[in-house]
Amino acid sequence: MTPPVENIKFWAGAGVLALVMSSSHLLDGPSDMEAEAATAASLRDALAQAQRERPDLWTAEQKARADVAARIAARRQ
Repeated sequence: MTPPVENIKFWAGAGVLALVMSSSHLLDGPSDMEAEAATAASLRDALAQAQRERPDLWTAEQKARADVAARIAARRQ
């Protein structure tokens, strides 16, 4: 005797749900350190582009300060 189709559907759905919930840790986003590094990199890229577009506005000291500011801002995100 075969079980009713409703029972098969129920247990198949429960199995899929259990699989998804047990593997949900794999769907996590980046760690805090990875996110900080990505944010700092994007800020440095934006600063580098601004410095390329208007090099006359950026001294060596301002470039160094901008790099430090990008790292500080990335940590606060």
